[in-house]
Order: sequence, then C-alpha cells, then structure tokens
Amino acid sequence: MGAFFGNIALKTKDRNLVKDFVKQYRHLAYISPSSDNWIIIYDKYIEGGPGGAELAKDLSSFFNTTAIYFLVHDSDFLFYNLCFKGKDYDGYISGAADSLDFFGMDKASELEKKAFIGANKGEAKELVKLCAKRSGLFNLTITNKKQLVGQVSKIMKKRYTFSEERLRDLASALGLPSKYIDIGFKYLQQDGPDIYKEDFDNFILVKGSNKELAIRNKFTLPKAEKDVIGSIYNRGDCLSFKLGKNSFGGLLVVDRNEKHISGSTVNLIAVLSINQKIKPTLKDFKRATVIQLLNCYVEKASGKTDFDVVSNIKIKKQFNNSNYTYASWRGIVNSAKRERMNGGKGDNDQLTVQLLIDSQ
Repeated sequence: MGAFFGNIALKTKDRNLVKDFVKQYRHLAYISPSSDNWIIIYDKYIEGGPGGAELAKDLSSFFNTTAIYFLVHDSDFLFYNLCFKGKDYDGYISGAADSLDFFGMDKASELEKKAFIGANKGEAKELVKLCAKRSGLFNLTITNKKQLVGQVSKIMKKRYTFSEERLRDLASALGLPSKYIDIGFKYLQQDGPDIYKEDFDNFILVKGSNKELAIRNKFTLPKAEKDVIGSIYNRGDCLSFKLGKNSFGGLLVVDRNEKHISGSTVNLIAVLSINQKIKPTLKDFKRATVIQLLNCYVEKASGKTDFDVVSNIKIKKQFNNSNYTYASWRGIVNSAKRERMNGGKGDNDQLTVQLLIDSQ
C-alpha cells in the first residue's frame, strides 16, 4: 500500500500568525518550523480532500503570498494547486491520464479528458517564478533561471516509482523545506517523534476543533499584528473602484472600529452588487445589494488604496465587527471579483444599502 497524505507550503515565516489563522478556522493541524521563509501546514481535515486547494487559496490571499497544496495519492501520483495572492495560478497532476477515475473524469468525453490533462500538466516556469528566491538558487549549482526551469520541468516529467520522491525533488530544487514536505497529519501524529527526533518539539499542534469536517470560521486579526495602520475612511463613505478593464464596482464603509483588540483602527466594508461600465453615482449605491462584509486594514507597506470616495450617506444600522473576517485593502478587489464569479449573491443577498440607511 502506498502513501496517502496532503499538506500546504506557505511562503512566510510568521508561524504565530499562521497558527492563529488555522485555529480560527477550527482546524486540527500541525505547523512545521520555519525554513528559508517557508512553513508547511499539515491539516487533518483537508488531507486527501478537495478542501486543501481552497484552504491554500485562502492562506495565499490573507498572507498576500504563494501557497501550494500538495497531495500524494497511494504513491502513484502527485497533485499540486499553486496559488498566489488568493488566485489559482497553476495545477499539476503527475500521470494525469492514469488518475482520471480519481477525479471523476473516467466517464467524461475524450475531449473533456484531453482538456483535463492539458489543464493539469503544470508549468515549471510558474513554480520557479512564485517559489524561487530573488537571489541565489538554494542548494543547486544552477545559476541560470532557464536552467532551473529546465531542472524543475524534468522532475515534473520524469517517471518515478514513488510520487513522494518526486515531491522531495521538487521541493529541493525550488528551495522548499524538503525534510518537512513528504508527510501529512496522520503520519506526523503516528510517527512524528520517531522521524524528526528532537526536532518534532519544534512543530506546533493547533487544536481548533474535534469535528470530523473542516468548518470555515471568521478570522480575527491577532493582537501581535504589527504591520497595520489606522482606518482611512469614514462611516458612510461610498467607494468606487475598477472591477475590471471596462467595469466599476462599489464598496460602502458601514463602520469604523476605533477600539479593535489589535490596537489598530479598521473599516467594516460592504462589498456591493455594483457592476457597471460607468463610475457609480450616489443613486447607484443606494439601490445596491450587499454581497459580503469584510473588516479592512491597511498595511504600512502600502498605506494607500485605489478607491475613490463618490459620496457619503448616513448609516443607521449597527454592526459587531468581530463577526466578520479580516482582509487587507489590497485583497478586497480580488474578493469582490471572486464573489462576482460566484453569481454576486454572497452570504448577505437579502441585505440592501437602503436597509442600512433605514435601520433604527
């Protein structure tokens, strides 16, 4: 019997923030020591399931960085989903033609099968671009980017008896912590002390929930967050932004929290249903529907946003900011686009701007 495991490689070294993120999702997981600015997350509930790709996307969005969900199935094939800043960037399945039944494609048409295989062939250059360091190429003697792409491409195409060996070789080439990459939650729980000896004490065990299914929960900005400055908009501000090349979207500042536990001031933002070719007016905002509510903060690195204040309206409805997830202003446009792709309904399709204005 081959190996079955999954994990997520996240390009960050802030383990405490990763721990708080995973814990607030009510997950049970191990977190590896930081190595060359990478952390590996071994989540019990998404191991071997489709939830791993979604969690990787959420991590990459919140941390504004690269995240890769790796899955090894019965040592026969390796799957990865590459994400960057909340966006699916690339996908790969070794021997995709031999794993059609696992992904429910065995009864698909030949055209659909061909499309599936083509979409999951993986691009070595994308891995190198999002994973490799800006200078230096780790433990390899390769000094040219094209040579590194070629090296990674060979690993992806080479025949392996065990897919976990392919994963280790990929990690080594790209600078991911190869000694932490070829294992999952179950194996860590059973054999972690034997495999890693004293180093196992440096792993963090996050006890989020004992439920058998991963449950997405609202994430609270931790007290230690230090790269945050105060809110920059006032309650009632109507904000316009470019949703696409030829379309505008709209946001409404529904609250300004001056006493957040992190010590920062944040804006509670309503992502609206506005999607039009011309810049929205006050009338457009008043007749819009609320798609999603997010707490937004500004990183010191940016200190600005790309939103225009169209007008200001008086909002009577009161909110508890702690009930809503946190995001940076840099990620809110991506969030709005994702909600639009999902049909633009979100979780608040019955809440309108007019109700915010009329509420007592």
